[in-house]
Amino acid sequence: MDKDNINSAISNHLLLLWWTDEIRTTVEAEHGQDTLSEINEICSFASEGLEWATDDDILAHEKTRVRLKTRYPFLSKDAILKIANMSAYFWK
Repeated sequence: MDKDNINSAISNHLLLLWWTDEIRTTVEAEHGQDTLSEINEICSFASEGLEWATDDDILAHEKTRVRLKTRYPFLSKDAILKIANMSAYFWK
């Protein structure tokens, strides 16, 4: 797993709040299938947290950032923030 490549792909391509098929195709073309698979796993992990269903948005966002940092310590602060934001909008 290329941790720098994953952070780069997230920082460069998750500028929007949606993880669309078009963005996935671009990430795969520019960063490879392994990076795409890892990002898909990270996004799923962030969106599956029960805090999104039970806590207020701010608390859920904070808990998701902590969960991401704990499970994926190599993620940059920027990457964690973008994924947590995307998860928040997923639950809206």
